[in-house]
Parts: sequence; structure tokens; C-alpha cells
Amino acid sequence: MTKNSRDMLISLLALAVIVFGIRYHMMRERLSHADLHAWYQQENATAFGGSLQDASVEWGDLREKNAEGITYRYEDDSFAIVIDRSTNTSESEARDTLRHEACHVATWGEEPKHGPKWQACMAGKTE
Repeated sequence: MTKNSRDMLISLLALAVIVFGIRYHMMRERLSHADLHAWYQQENATAFGGSLQDASVEWGDLREKNAEGITYRYEDDSFAIVIDRSTNTSESEARDTLRHEACHVATWGEEPKHGPKWQACMAGKTE
């Protein structure tokens, strides 16, 4: 390999790294502005026939809890879903986590939390 060929290859690789870095940043920026509640409503309509109770959905920092998402039920029986911003780095990951949490809404009260009803929900909703 000549010096010019090697320099050209290195330049092309550097350019590829820059382009993919920009693309990653743009995707993360778009994801940070996603309407998570609209995603939940869409999941509810398409996978649950609109039968799920509405829930607030927002981004959060769940690193200390070591969780990708968490579902809470308040005393007034309303639900809130928090999606971890640091572990859900793509739309696909965030939607998978939201689907996981929607199954918790659908099977709320089942013990263990990832028991047979929840597993059936995930099997039917993620295939």
C-alpha cells in the first residue's frame, strides 16, 4: 500500500467516524424531544385495543435504580411511567421499554411483577 493510498484510507475512515457521530447525535436529539405519551397512546391503541388506563410518560434518570423504565401507581389509581434517558439510546430501545412498562400497567397487582400474566402480555405484544 502506498503512502497516498494509506492517507486516503485514513481520511475516509475519519470522515466516516464524523458522519456517523453526527448521525448518532441527531438521532439522540430527536429522541429527547419525542412525545412519549403519544407513543404510549399508540401502543395502547394498536397492542391493547385502547383498553389500558391512560398514564403519564416522561424521561427520567433511573441509573441509581438500575432500571430502563419504572411504572408507578398513585393513590388516585393513576399511572406514571418513567423511561431512563441514559439506557434507552434509540427509538427502538425506548419503544421496547415503553411496551414493557405498558404490560406492567395491564397486569398491575400481579405478583411476581414479571409473572405469567406479564410474560404473556410481553409475548403477545412484542412478537
